[in-house]
Amino acid sequence: MKEVEVRFRENFSAGRDSGSGLCVFDGEKKLISLYGGFLDAECLRPWREDTLVGMGSGTKGVVVACVLHAMQEAGADLDSIISDFWPEFAQGGKRAMTLGQLLSHRAGLCAANDITLQLSDKKEIVHSIEKQRPLLPSDAGSAYSPQLFAYALEEILRRLTGGETLGDYWRRVFGDPLGIELWIGLPES
Repeated sequence: MKEVEVRFRENFSAGRDSGSGLCVFDGEKKLISLYGGFLDAECLRPWREDTLVGMGSGTKGVVVACVLHAMQEAGADLDSIISDFWPEFAQGGKRAMTLGQLLSHRAGLCAANDITLQLSDKKEIVHSIEKQRPLLPSDAGSAYSPQLFAYALEEILRRLTGGETLGDYWRRVFGDPLGIELWIGLPES
């Protein structure tokens, strides 16, 4: 474990990292816990052991778990037609697209047509997904979208649950019951 710590610290001295943390467990046993550097370019806010970090694409598995659970609860399956419960999605030739195609990255929605979209503007991204034509046919193979995938799945979850947000669904079904300290949208506390 000493070698891991040496390499971790070298990231800072070599300028490869400005701040980070690493914690490794074997079952319930914590093997190593390292943190260092800063949260900001001015080096005013040090990285601490309990610093919260964004996960970006790391939440996609959580999002899929929520959608699959919501599908089960709503009686939907992988062959369910998305536009049957999200009518606006049928635009752009997507009328017959299934949940299975979207979940397996075979929806052809691998990039946004509208390059002016801001990733923080959820409403506009959802409208863009509704209007967009698939960029590839469903039999072209897998085409993952780091920008659109989670937004489309969150809207599907919202439609399947009568409007529940992804963050609330995650906390209610998985996070709180299992004691998982992961949030999709941080609570005020």
